[in-house]
Amino acid sequence: MYNILIVDDEPLICKGLTSLLAASGLSIDHIYNAYNAYEALDYLRMEEIDLLVTDIQMGAMNGIELMHEAKLIKPWVQTIIVSAHETFQYAQMAIKLGAKDYLIKPLNSEQFLDSVRNVLLKMNKPAAASEA
Repeated sequence: MYNILIVDDEPLICKGLTSLLAASGLSIDHIYNAYNAYEALDYLRMEEIDLLVTDIQMGAMNGIELMHEAKLIKPWVQTIIVSAHETFQYAQMAIKLGAKDYLIKPLNSEQFLDSVRNVLLKMNKPAAASEA
């Protein structure tokens, strides 16, 4: 089971993506929502987050900076960027930091779920370790 953190300064986006993921049938244990990068960093420090889905433009700290900080806290965290900006520079920085996808708003539900599904499948998270 996977834990996903959705970060967007627009609460409706967080709520919509959370609902979409909750109804997807994917192997998701918990979906956390943060409305800014600082709140997201708190979740990253306190919870076992597997996938970070973040907006680019958010107040004091943007999604690229959040990705950088997240990698310092939990290097294994995978990231999908969701942005209203088709700026090549943002996409290039996101890819350099290891983003698994860069999706443009407004999101296509199937495209978003396919992206999340692909990232989770490639993680191949082992089941709870069994002690023999």
